[in-house]
Amino acid sequence: MSEALGDSARDPAPVADSGDAAQAGSGRRRPGAPAELERHSAPESAIASEAADDARSLEQLTLSELILHFRRAPLPTWRRLRQAAAAESARGLPIESASIAMPLPPPTRVDRGARAKAAIRAAPLTWRNTDVIKLLLYSAAIILALIGSVLARGTDQAQRANDYALSLGAPFLWLGFLLWLAAEIAGRRARLTAGWQALDRRARLHWAARSLPALLALNSLFTFTASMTAPHEEATPLALHGLAQLTLAGGVLLAIELFARRARGRRPATNRAEPRLLARSPARKPILRDISRWRMALVMLAALSSLIVWTNTTGNRIEPPVILLWLLSAALWGFVFAPLRWNLFDWASGRIDVFRRFRWREHRPAIIALALIMLLGAAFRLHQLDAYPPQMYSDLVEKIQDAYRIHHFDDYHVFFTNTGGRDPLHFYLLSLLASQPGLAFDHYSLKLMSALESLMTLPLVFWLGVEVMAGRRRGFAWVVGALAAALVAVSFWHAGIGRQGMRISLAPLFSALVAICLARGLRHNRRSDFALAGIALGFGLTGYQAVRALPLAAVLGVAIALVLARQSWRARLSYSLNLAALAFISLMVFLPLLHFWVEYPDAYMRRTNTRIFGDEPTTDAQRIDFLMGSVPVLMSNIRKTALFYHYYGDSAWVSGLAHEPAMDPASAAFLLLGLAAWLALMAKWRDPVAVFVPVYLLVTLLPTTLSLSFPREVPSMIRASGAIPPSYLMAALPIALFCRQLRIAIAGRKGKLAALLFAAGVALAANHYNTSLYFGEFNDAFRDSAHPHAQAGAVLRGFAESDGAYGNAFVLTSPHWWDVRAVGIEGGAMFWDSGGEVGALPRLLERGLWRQAQFRLDPERDLLFFYSQLNQEAATMLSQWFPQGRQLTIEVEPARNSFHIYRAPALGADGIDRFIAENRGT
Repeated sequence: MSEALGDSARDPAPVADSGDAAQAGSGRRRPGAPAELERHSAPESAIASEAADDARSLEQLTLSELILHFRRAPLPTWRRLRQAAAAESARGLPIESASIAMPLPPPTRVDRGARAKAAIRAAPLTWRNTDVIKLLLYSAAIILALIGSVLARGTDQAQRANDYALSLGAPFLWLGFLLWLAAEIAGRRARLTAGWQALDRRARLHWAARSLPALLALNSLFTFTASMTAPHEEATPLALHGLAQLTLAGGVLLAIELFARRARGRRPATNRAEPRLLARSPARKPILRDISRWRMALVMLAALSSLIVWTNTTGNRIEPPVILLWLLSAALWGFVFAPLRWNLFDWASGRIDVFRRFRWREHRPAIIALALIMLLGAAFRLHQLDAYPPQMYSDLVEKIQDAYRIHHFDDYHVFFTNTGGRDPLHFYLLSLLASQPGLAFDHYSLKLMSALESLMTLPLVFWLGVEVMAGRRRGFAWVVGALAAALVAVSFWHAGIGRQGMRISLAPLFSALVAICLARGLRHNRRSDFALAGIALGFGLTGYQAVRALPLAAVLGVAIALVLARQSWRARLSYSLNLAALAFISLMVFLPLLHFWVEYPDAYMRRTNTRIFGDEPTTDAQRIDFLMGSVPVLMSNIRKTALFYHYYGDSAWVSGLAHEPAMDPASAAFLLLGLAAWLALMAKWRDPVAVFVPVYLLVTLLPTTLSLSFPREVPSMIRASGAIPPSYLMAALPIALFCRQLRIAIAGRKGKLAALLFAAGVALAANHYNTSLYFGEFNDAFRDSAHPHAQAGAVLRGFAESDGAYGNAFVLTSPHWWDVRAVGIEGGAMFWDSGGEVGALPRLLERGLWRQAQFRLDPERDLLFFYSQLNQEAATMLSQWFPQGRQLTIEVEPARNSFHIYRAPALGADGIDRFIAENRGT
């Protein structure tokens, strides 16, 4: 049915068999013909005359007509030519006398296509014009989706309490979704009708039988939806019931497909008794004989390099020479699994030739668009980077100190085990960046590193859009890629995590890169693409833990290709071998972390296990019981993740706002319409990549959905960061379709200008909303929740660089108050940790006397104490111990974050000793 009703420009139009001449003009478009030309067919008399002309024998065709037939439908024409050859060999006649009067497919008529195109451009815009109807349906769907997206996130009139705002916005969102589907169906009504009429009775029964599992699957989705909001005791039975229905639907569909395949196999095959005119190809020699000696030597060198890397990463340590050898081994394994006839020098010369033939003027619009997108993204990510976000917190302290240890103390860890365990790539990159002239190991360098990683993601998203839509026209693919990159460039979600300074910004970067390689591999089944995907996946696993879900995406992508692609068993085996090559290469790149995982499995999986299982289940049986009892939590997490873009926000103050979803209203509305557009694309475009993109999106959302032990952290913009590229790619598709429809419905430059203004308007509106949100409400909330480490660090630096010293300053801590290390980093003193309770002050002074270098207490200089304005005990004790000191309040916005400092005059060496001796037991 997909072949009959689809409109893929790559598939040749069906050729009418003997006795089915009516199918020759069934309304299907010619290869390469624009989709908008399909409904403008020639008059019936012209079609009849063409059919009569085409039903000619071979000897009546000229050479040019025969070539046109080969270009139009090579396989049927070749069959008829073989029949002519068989007839002449049977009768002993020359080829010229062989006559087979069979209808042949009509050759391509360039003049008829040009006339139809001119007629479309000259056609007036009327209410009965299909293009105008489709444009109006698109417009109505966009308006309804925007209204629903705005209402769902809550307004002054629509409060978020008890999901009231969601109940108001949901009908508009559903209507927008359904209207977009209606527009897709209306635009292809003629082709769908012609395709259905072209089907025989057996094919129609086949499609009717498929409706039963479709209804079962739809009912299972409704059951799953009900389980997401059901009471705790009813959620598990409903979820299991929905799963059983979905399994039954899959089994019924599989049985129908197998029965249909057997029925097709019992049909009498045409031309089965045709004589073989071509000799059988010689048997292929074993693949080992095809491998050159250089390739075998490369295998040995790559294996030796990996062995050295494995043996020299014991004990969670890797030296710089081993790091270089590890990078070399990754490249070597990529060359090992390159195609047998691939040559590096030929490839390089080919790329140079492609670059020389590149015509900048032909690609000027795409280049300008990408440059503007990069400028827009850089402005969002680098504007006032030193001031926003304003404060550090504990996770950032760990990152700065780890990078500092790498550079200054040669602390080369394979995996950083503090704070639950962290992957290493970001820290090594930060150590390289912060050591450059003009930079330091501070908060700004940390934010700059993540902002640069965020910027590097934008061209990859552009590339991803082009690769995914490569089955369409090149211009349309570039538009989708540019729109996806533009939406990511102005995204609050992506720019927010890019300015945080955390390693999370690596997740969308590698997510986009792996998706690009997988899309190319699934479409072309080339081993080189799978090898690149393995390298990208291996390096991505060293970046952030959310990338650990991507191996599942690779497996599911190959499974989709095996199911959808109509290929031989040899091609299917090639898919499986390419997947094995991807897994092996990624494992070799992942080798140092794999060694750490083998040595310290609990340390490597601690963060993942605690998010899923918590700290209680320890044995496998306990974990299985925990998972069975967590089905209601899982259903609730799925619901929250599904509404992540329109209703629920991130409750973590470092990355989002609880009432603000991941996307702005415009992007969220187009994402919903993108789901409808993608369903239509999957139905008409038989390409595994079309199905792979939504599956990839679901896989990248698993890290936040599976947080069963911490459901209050669901949804999380941080753990779902790998979903940024596919999410915005799906949101870009309806914008591109609407722009194309504007160009079709409005002829000339006016249509192009309207499409350009609409696309630019969406991007600029999203940019205004997201920048206002980030530099306004988000940073206000961030400042309210964060501690004033920057202001305290400025006071500390001023004290140390004037008449004080770092060893003479102390933080008198309070519960849930400052991170003393952050104050030290902001004050220019890495690893400064002079903090403790006020009762421990004598011991702090004694420890300060024993310290060395800059952290040593100088008895001849004043003492400085930081303490909270709520710490009345500290104020009382300091005034008793140092009556000659003075207190000063440091005002900070908001006022509740203000703090006190107390400066005491120097006590001298004897005074310090006497103070310690008198108050040692306090």
